[in-house]
Amino acid sequence: MKPLPETLEARIGLRVDQLDTPALVVDLDAMERNIARMADFARKHGMLWRPHAKMHKSAEIALLLQRAGAVGACVQKTAEAEALAAGGVRDITITNQVIAHPKLLRVARLAARLQAQGGRLALAVDSAEGIQRLADAMAQAAPQARIDVLVEIDVGQGRCGVPPGEPALALAQAVARLAQLRLAGLHAYHG
Repeated sequence: MKPLPETLEARIGLRVDQLDTPALVVDLDAMERNIARMADFARKHGMLWRPHAKMHKSAEIALLLQRAGAVGACVQKTAEAEALAAGGVRDITITNQVIAHPKLLRVARLAARLQAQGGRLALAVDSAEGIQRLADAMAQAAPQARIDVLVEIDVGQGRCGVPPGEPALALAQAVARLAQLRLAGLHAYHG
C-alpha cells in the first residue's frame, strides 16, 4: 500500500473512541485472513470473484482484493465507479441501473477511459428504455468505446430486474443489436 499522509499515520493505533467520525476502522489481520479465505474458496470452486465495494468504498482495498484473485469490483453508483477508476481499479461493474442522461454521459466517458487503459466497465440494465438511453449516451460521449451490459433478472425480491425467460431474452436481444453495447451476461441480486 502507498504510505499514508502523516496526519493519517498519526491516527493508526488510536482507540476507536479517539477517532473522528466517519472513519473506516479496519482490523488488518482479520481483513487479510478473510480475503485469503474468500480467494481460496473461489479458487477451489472455480469461481470468478468480483467483490462489491459498497462497504469499503476504497480503491486501495479493491486493489488489495484483486491482488488476492478478485477479477474486479462492483459498485452501486456512477460516482463510486469514477472514484475506484481514479484510484487505479480497471475492471468495474455498476450493479444498478443508470437512467439519468447526465449520469449516462459520465458512464460513457468512464467506459472509454477504462477501455483506453485496457480495462472495462459493465452496467446492469432492466428495461428497453435503459438500453436505448445507454446507447444514445455512448454514441454522444464515447462513440469509439464499447460497454459491457448485464441484463438484470428479478430472482424473487421484486426490487429490480425483469422476470427470467422471454422478458430477459428480449432485453438481451435488444442489447446485442446495438454496436456500442456488448452483452456480457446476466446479473441477479438476492440479498
